[in-house]
Amino acid sequence: MSILKQTVYGNFEPNFLGVSLSYPFGEYERFQSIWNSSDPDKVIWKGDQMLNRNPEKAVQFFSLATAVTHEIRHFYDFFLSPIGNFIFRIKLACVFNGIQLLPCFKKLIVPVPLTIWLDKKTYDQQEYINNISYLITKKVFTEFDKNDDCIYHKMLMETQKNYSTLEQLRKYSCYNIADTELTDAHLFESSAIICQAQEIYNIFGLPHAEFFLSYLMKKKLSYTLVIKTLCGIWDNIPLIYTLSYMNAVISFCLLSNIFDENDKNNSPISRFIQIVKLLLKYRSKVLNKLPSELLCDWIEIFYKKDVKDIFNSTEKRNGTLYKTFSEVADKDNEFSQKILHTFRNFIELHKYIRYHYLSNIDNYLVPYNFNNDKSIWFVPPIITRLYGGGLLFDKDKFEKNKIYPIEFNESNNKKFVTIYLKNVSNQKIINTDIAIETLTYMNTTDYLFYKYRRNDQEYTWTKKILKLIFNIDTIELF
Repeated sequence: MSILKQTVYGNFEPNFLGVSLSYPFGEYERFQSIWNSSDPDKVIWKGDQMLNRNPEKAVQFFSLATAVTHEIRHFYDFFLSPIGNFIFRIKLACVFNGIQLLPCFKKLIVPVPLTIWLDKKTYDQQEYINNISYLITKKVFTEFDKNDDCIYHKMLMETQKNYSTLEQLRKYSCYNIADTELTDAHLFESSAIICQAQEIYNIFGLPHAEFFLSYLMKKKLSYTLVIKTLCGIWDNIPLIYTLSYMNAVISFCLLSNIFDENDKNNSPISRFIQIVKLLLKYRSKVLNKLPSELLCDWIEIFYKKDVKDIFNSTEKRNGTLYKTFSEVADKDNEFSQKILHTFRNFIELHKYIRYHYLSNIDNYLVPYNFNNDKSIWFVPPIITRLYGGGLLFDKDKFEKNKIYPIEFNESNNKKFVTIYLKNVSNQKIINTDIAIETLTYMNTTDYLFYKYRRNDQEYTWTKKILKLIFNIDTIELF
């Protein structure tokens, strides 16, 4: 989901109850030296030197130092918002049914993504099979028995329907402005950039944060359009002093009730267009209030309800789907039970974020407060992907620092390794091991069904696992 590449230091994953980082092999040790530095003055000195000598590298260095903050904000925004909860529920539904289909695909060739294959008519499927017959030695999967009693056909159709819902959501959540397609993802990205800029201010100083923001604003990057628009409204006020109010705007948009069928403007990005029109009318006058007061005013004006009602609705939907799954799940099925465990963690996480958000909304909207109050906004589980080189892997050294390998992968002549940091904080809401297993299951069903992310490095690993463990071969339709 993460649109800001930041020299690929971060990549938010809606499949994971945690934070996902990404570094070139050589940069990971550099990141660790910054994050674990016992000499903050040295880090600040280096930032000063880079800012004076090489602005491009300075932005890269600031991004490297604050990538965790950026991705942590994504994590909280996603699991707080109705749209984030909806996406994760759908992904849980996809994996709950989809992962149970794997034994049925054993010894078959499965055309992927299945959402496209299953939409083909029988004639078109057979024509495709005939065209590749010289390449294959196994039977190609076409469909399950459509008999009403065939549970696997029902699971297949349900999974296909859920992935189709995700695809429709991508098309629905966009708005064209200034020849640029704005999406809900741009709002998430802007929120993360704001907290990142604040962290650069905290670590290096005001000139460094202002340079970071102005550098991004000058670039022709679609994800900066949300911040640029708000800067245009408050153009007489230094950018760094309006960050909390920008967060109020973004948080208001992300709290949009996407299930309100009577409201044509119920997507977060549509709300953004609405609120911009209001802000153009009042401009700096709105800054006389606290960010939280503005947020609650806007929710009452546009949503005709209290902010608590939004969370109550989300919580109810989460609980209803969990109840449905728990009633049909096989108690002896390890996959099903781990998905249910992740679902419980997900529900508890949303309740936790909701409680602390409502207890002090400004603590969430003011980036300085959010970044510094780790007793509330804890660091979630972290996985890190290292790519583009070799790694001398010292197992004892890694485990001593609570760093554990997940996978080793090679794709397009590039080597990858994924690791995770265990117990980064003392949080007890998310079971890291099960969250990572669920991530693997979700990546597997994404690979089999989802028509997006087809070049994802994870898919190379997933394809190998399907072959080695389940004896399932796949063939790309693209």
